[in-house]
Amino acid sequence: MTHLWIELTRRLSLLDPHKMRFGANVADHLIISAVYLGMVEEREMTASQIAQDVGLPRTTVLRRLATLERRGAVERRGLIWRTPLRKLTRMERADLNAIAALIRVHADELE
Repeated sequence: MTHLWIELTRRLSLLDPHKMRFGANVADHLIISAVYLGMVEEREMTASQIAQDVGLPRTTVLRRLATLERRGAVERRGLIWRTPLRKLTRMERADLNAIAALIRVHADELE
């Protein structure tokens, strides 16, 4: 699990460089990761879907998403939450696939 956390933090720091540190809000890490992974897997990520994926109450997810949106870490299109394109352009497609594979490998630990 530590390897997964370190790797997620390193890669996701490109998405939200001002706040993505080990001392950052764990809920933010989980939410940004869920939105990011949803995009990699081409799934539409609503607040309800994100809440289900990360195991947090929907109201908490909505509150954190609003904060993350103000910081530019996520964006909303209707009911769907996405990683902003300008953030994704900082990453190569191989990195997106690598992080999705990394999360899948550690899926049991995340349960």
